[in-house]
Amino acid sequence: MIGIGLGYWWADAVAAGLISLDVPHMPKRFQNSVIFGSIHGCSIKQNILKPNGSTYTATRGDDFLVSGDKNVRPINMRWGPAGDIYLIDWHDQNPCHQTAPDLWDYERGRVYRIQLKGTKTNRPEDLGKKTTEELTGLVKSDNPYEARTALRLIQQRPGGGSATALLKDEGARLAFAARTGVEREQMSKQLFDALVDGAKKGTDPRVRRELASAAVRLAEEKYDVTPLLRALMAHAEDAKDPVIPQLVWLAYEKVVAKKEGASTPAEKELGWLADEAPLRVEGAL
Repeated sequence: MIGIGLGYWWADAVAAGLISLDVPHMPKRFQNSVIFGSIHGCSIKQNILKPNGSTYTATRGDDFLVSGDKNVRPINMRWGPAGDIYLIDWHDQNPCHQTAPDLWDYERGRVYRIQLKGTKTNRPEDLGKKTTEELTGLVKSDNPYEARTALRLIQQRPGGGSATALLKDEGARLAFAARTGVEREQMSKQLFDALVDGAKKGTDPRVRRELASAAVRLAEEKYDVTPLLRALMAHAEDAKDPVIPQLVWLAYEKVVAKKEGASTPAEKELGWLADEAPLRVEGAL
């Protein structure tokens, strides 16, 4: 579920599911927005996004879809092969969990397909039958279903880790490598060194946010993420970012805590923080 990080809240908008409409085939008025289900509102809400450092701020847009059926409960959405959107409708008279268990409808639900007028319905191609070379060509497709499915299939095939290199730009490749390396517990020294180097040279705050998030996860394991955190703290422009300073501190806190009991290393690290970090991130931490 999405929380009030969307920037505001409605009484009828207990929200579920989220999909970005920033794709070429959508009308211009939707391309800078996200949509999500309103369980109580029997509708699909829209937020207009505006870049804000490594993240976004959101303002309310027009409702994307409103149902006259009071039992519609939109739960999740996914892109389809034709650029359409598939919507899961829980469809129940009860929107919340205070109802007795035997009053729930456990047998029926609905799936809707939302598509642009004039979209032709064809039998979707089975991308799993394509060769790795053919899938490679689809990774950069403007069709989100094709691009994401191709990337997933390549990653799942033997030796498919190289799919990261197929992404459109260096920042996207680095961010994806950081995320998959952490989630799959495949963080090699070579990859970690690449993340540190990327943190030093990177110009995109969204990439640095992904690296800071990876640092939090890695700090919980056996990794010493100090070099990565120091590289991130060297970016003074992130001092007022809504997300990065907090992520860096969450990871750095774990670094210092691990050194407790060996007072000299801990004191040295805190000394570095006092002497160096304020000069570099202007007191953001």
